[in-house]
Amino acid sequence: MDEAPSREACIAHAVASLQRSDLMSEIPTTDTFQALMTRYAPGYRRSRSDTFPLTDPTLTASQLVSHAAQADHWRRIVSMTKEYILTSVRHSEAPPASDVDTLLAWWHLRLVSLWKLHFFSHLQEEMHALWQVLECVQVYEGNDLRVLVDTPHVSFPMHVLRAQVLLQNDRRRGVQLLWKHMQRAKEASADSVWRARYVRVALLLSSLLVEMDALPAATS
Repeated sequence: MDEAPSREACIAHAVASLQRSDLMSEIPTTDTFQALMTRYAPGYRRSRSDTFPLTDPTLTASQLVSHAAQADHWRRIVSMTKEYILTSVRHSEAPPASDVDTLLAWWHLRLVSLWKLHFFSHLQEEMHALWQVLECVQVYEGNDLRVLVDTPHVSFPMHVLRAQVLLQNDRRRGVQLLWKHMQRAKEASADSVWRARYVRVALLLSSLLVEMDALPAATS
């Protein structure tokens, strides 16, 4: 019988898998959104977006991302998150489990930024590639080995985002997943955070069902 891998080895493998550069696609240097911003956006917003610094030694990574979001510079965020995914966590034989959470947080931000840019083909490609990793790589949850996607490392918002991405090509599957996530949030809705999540997903799901002419389901 093969010996089970150690916790440290599992985390190290998960970190290395999430830092694979081939999971990320090449982003176009120009896009319709940026062209429209340049042509039609008010001057104060256009100048903030165009002059946003790539780096600033006085700011943390989180502060840089926050400033970029305020300037609607999602392209810069996509660029920054790629760098952070590849370099923010050092390879180690015994990395802490928090390294997996850090990388997945950057991944979530990158995918949201692709959504904001309307780069849906890139979003679908990267989400599919990432999810293959999450469904294959195992880590310990308690004393049991589980695939990453079934552990708390993958946040609820990440699961919801994946369902929303699936809606682009497989609406039925996306709706099924949103229903599953809504029920999960509803079961934990005694907590205010989960109650807010339940309301958000319920509203999203209801609007989708209305679009699909499934009025009884949307109002139930």
